[in-house]
Order: sequence, then structure tokens, then C-alpha cells
Amino acid sequence: MLSASLLYCVLHRASWSSIQALKAEFKKNLLADFPDEFNRLIYAAVKTSIDALGNNKQRYLELAIFPNEIRLEPGIIIRYWSQTAGLSEFAAQRLLSLMAKKSLIQKSNTLHTLPYAYLQYVTEPHERIAWHNALVVIYGTSETWGDSPDDDNEYGWKRLTWHLHQAGRIEGVGKNCRS
Repeated sequence: MLSASLLYCVLHRASWSSIQALKAEFKKNLLADFPDEFNRLIYAAVKTSIDALGNNKQRYLELAIFPNEIRLEPGIIIRYWSQTAGLSEFAAQRLLSLMAKKSLIQKSNTLHTLPYAYLQYVTEPHERIAWHNALVVIYGTSETWGDSPDDDNEYGWKRLTWHLHQAGRIEGVGKNCRS
């Protein structure tokens, strides 16, 4: 537990006294959910960083639908959060910067393996399916995919088929492959 506490202090410039109050919550709630000590400590630090996002915690959880170690293209994230949360472009960019500042997104604009694994653990399959569907909706129908905005660095061309599959929209995968 000490390691997670020190990590939190360093990442968030928190005082040691504020950590003491959190330790009891970790032991009571989060730590019971994870089977081994190493993962419990790492996941506790990740959970703390995510919880520090406050009302924007949901936006980070939604990043669970993006493939691990793949660059999170700001254009698609901004459009996605605009649809799912009504965020303006400015607000979405600010939130991405905040997540990077809290080391929830790496400097390479990717999710590190550990936070990604945490997101897969704490989000339900039905949530991820709904989020994949919301992302697919951004790109419109198979008839309009060729007209998609190019602010996503071709993310849609590279990954839309994968999101269709993850959303359970097998019929869309065939259409995407023929487009």
C-alpha cells in the first residue's frame, strides 16, 4: 500500500495526510476486488487518478473501447465526447490535456497497458458495446463512410471494422470491407 500512496503523492502533488484518509477506502473497497498484491497497488493508484477527474471520470472509462497501445487521435476523441457528453472541442481538448497531466494518457497519446487493463476490468461488456456503437454512429452509415471528416488521422479507415465487430455489428463489417 505504501508504494501506491507514494505514487499518488508524486503524480498528484498530494500531501501525505490526504493519502492517509484514502488508504482506508482502498483497503475497504478496491483492494478486495483484485486477487494479487501487485495489481491491487497499481490499480489503486490508477483508480485514484481516475476518481480525481470528478465529473469527467466517465469520459476516461469510455476510452476502454480504443485498442491498447494505439494512438488516441484527438479528432475522433473530441467528436466522440461531443456526441456522448456534449463537450465542446475546447472542453474535450482540455480534458485530454488533464488526463495526460495525470499520466492517464501517455505522452505518445496512448493508454499504457496497466490503465488499459484496469479499464477492461472495471467496465462491463454491455457498456463497451454501447460505447463502440456510439463511436460507429459518428462515422455515419456505410454509404457515408467515404465522406467522413479527416480530422482523425485516418483512424476510421484503420479501425472502424474492429469497432463494428466489437459492437456486435457483423453486418456492418462486411459492408465496411466492400466500401
